[in-house]
Amino acid sequence: MIKQESRAYFKALGAQVTEMRKARGMTQAELARAIGVSQQAVFAYELGERRISVLVLAKVARIFSTPAGISSACPSRYASGRGDCLRVV
Repeated sequence: MIKQESRAYFKALGAQVTEMRKARGMTQAELARAIGVSQQAVFAYELGERRISVLVLAKVARIFSTPAGISSACPSRYASGRGDCLRVV
């Protein structure tokens, strides 16, 4: 279960994953196979109901040839001392 303050971050991240997946013409099942998780996990990531680990995020970034970047728009729980966190950009 994701805490309320983290939900907005993971929901926004999931929306980005959905957008990239659809732009590629991929199904959730195809993305799931490519990153080594279940289709249900991809569904939960895209809705923001499940945390996306750094390892999975790196795989997603590699598949879509998108760098994993730094954003200041994340909950403080996931922030470094500077207020940054990892997300697909």
